[in-house]
Amino acid sequence: MAKPEDYLKEVSKYTKELEKLAGSEVVVGIPQSKNSKYNSEDGTNITMAELGAIHEYGVPESGIPQRSFLRVPLQTNADKLLKTIDSDLKFSQTNTDQALGKLGASGLSIVLEAFKSSGNGTWQKLKPSTRKGTNAKPLIDTGQLRQSITFEVRDVK
Repeated sequence: MAKPEDYLKEVSKYTKELEKLAGSEVVVGIPQSKNSKYNSEDGTNITMAELGAIHEYGVPESGIPQRSFLRVPLQTNADKLLKTIDSDLKFSQTNTDQALGKLGASGLSIVLEAFKSSGNGTWQKLKPSTRKGTNAKPLIDTGQLRQSITFEVRDVK
């Protein structure tokens, strides 16, 4: 039979993990460390984050449709992500760092799946003039954008 001081240790440990959780955030996207210059064929001088924003939101006046690879997939799968973190944060089963890392990896997986599935089939198809060879999937041509996406667990300042 457990002693009261054993319960107190567990509660104290759990409280510390909750405090760590409250002071952390998980971000999925293109962090500064991956925000290199985009190597375009036409010499366009933009960063990967700028390229990502162009496709995430679209630029209708330039004929570029919205192809959300971050917001929509993550919002659509929010319940799945909440279940991931909920199951990992059960009392004394894991620590916060592991749970947040798993949450980030799950979010990244959802984003990368959007590239494979053309936004679960919601992205506008490529125009014949923008296709390269037999590649008919949007945002797949060089892989630069997709490879720049990662996740980070950060302290909230």
